[in-house]
Amino acid sequence: MINAGVGEQEINNILAYMNLPFVNKKKLKNRERNIGKSFEVVAAQSCSRAVEYEIRNSKETDEQWVEVSADGGWQKRGTGHSNNSLSGHVTIVGKSSRKCSSFGVAKKCRFCKNAIRRKVPATKHKCGKNWTGSSKAMGAFLTLKCLQDLKRKGLEVNALTMDDDTSTYTRVKRCPFSVPSKNNTIMI
Repeated sequence: MINAGVGEQEINNILAYMNLPFVNKKKLKNRERNIGKSFEVVAAQSCSRAVEYEIRNSKETDEQWVEVSADGGWQKRGTGHSNNSLSGHVTIVGKSSRKCSSFGVAKKCRFCKNAIRRKVPATKHKCGKNWTGSSKAMGAFLTLKCLQDLKRKGLEVNALTMDDDTSTYTRVKRCPFSVPSKNNTIMI
């Protein structure tokens, strides 16, 4: 629910279809926060296992290249002129394991954003904001953050394959540990 953009109304529609009682917004939000913590722990463990597999596989096969693939997106589609999504995400998948090795989510807060726009103090809320830049820059930032996370875990990535997101491509190429290549693969 948290990352799928499904809210109270959609959940209640599903429950009504199954002839189950409705849930109120406050209870739903509390459950979402409790379960969300467990999801994050399980996701981190899964990524760690995928990284361990990639490291082990590169040593066993004596491959000089450790390749990963990265892709990202926003919860609200940009038009090229307007990139104003409140959240974005990036996932990095290892070539050998074909599993998620790292991921990142950047969030802006609509309560804080509205308070700044109206020049009033923000209402009391649980702020999950971890991003203040433009929505377009989220993907590049998260990709670099994920690559640094993989390096910290001991996975030396030598090649990154991604789509034609030029801002991410340029930022990764400028990174101190990258070596440029052609097409949509960046050799690191």
